[in-house]
Amino acid sequence: MAIDQAQVNAAADALAARKERVTIASVRDELGGGSFTTISPWVKAWKEQHVAEAAAAEELPEEAQRAGEAAARSIWASARADAAERIELIQANADQRIEDAETGMAEALTEVQHLEKAVETREAEYQTLEQTLDGARAARDENMATVQARDATIESLREQLTEQRATAAAANEKLEGLREQLAGEKSRVESSQQNLEAERQAHAETRQTVDIQRSRADRAEERLQSTQDALETMTGERNALQAEAKETTRELEKIRATHEALMKRTAELEQERESLRAESRQLVQDLEKTRATAAARDEAKAKRQKKPKTE
Repeated sequence: MAIDQAQVNAAADALAARKERVTIASVRDELGGGSFTTISPWVKAWKEQHVAEAAAAEELPEEAQRAGEAAARSIWASARADAAERIELIQANADQRIEDAETGMAEALTEVQHLEKAVETREAEYQTLEQTLDGARAARDENMATVQARDATIESLREQLTEQRATAAAANEKLEGLREQLAGEKSRVESSQQNLEAERQAHAETRQTVDIQRSRADRAEERLQSTQDALETMTGERNALQAEAKETTRELEKIRATHEALMKRTAELEQERESLRAESRQLVQDLEKTRATAAARDEAKAKRQKKPKTE
């Protein structure tokens, strides 16, 4: 919201017309927003202008101008000199208090400005941490997806291993049956020399079948070993990914802890800023009271100056 001197003057005039106190906070409320550090110097300029206009409006009472007697002039001059001396002393004290209050207010406003910048810096850091946290979450989700894909692959390899083992078991059973058949053939060879040639031929065929089955069993065993090796490799990769996922989770916890600490510090800074704003408002109220006291004394002086001339 862009605010200028004219807007501040209009808001202050409206408050003065309603006989309300013109302060930084009341002007800010009248405008509907704005920065204290921006509004403060313009409110100060408005007040200095009105004080100068009020001082310029003071004129010598008409009765004093028309007074022609020497005694009245002497009394008026003496009373005026005495009142001027007192007013000068009061004004000096009031000016010193006003200057001290304005100095304190300026320091408080400077501190508020510093705190506002600090809050902006913390908000930027918070946004950076949020982005880092989002990246870490994305990396975690990606790693979890990879782990799930690897688990599915491992499960598929396990199913293949189960099938290979079943095939190997069937081959072994068949081989055992062939061995039993071979033993029977040998027994028949020993018991029957007449069919020796035929038995030998049958034995040769049986041996050939056994060799074929043994070769198949050996190949199945090799495939089984290869599948087991692949399973071990995939298991190792899955363990590594799980470890990486745990590490990512720990990093997320660290980032979350940093984020919570930053939010706590931001809340503390906000409380400090509110405290400084309260102190600034109190300083402004003290300043207004001092100026009101000075105005009351000026009014009393004016009454005392008029009183001798009326007599």
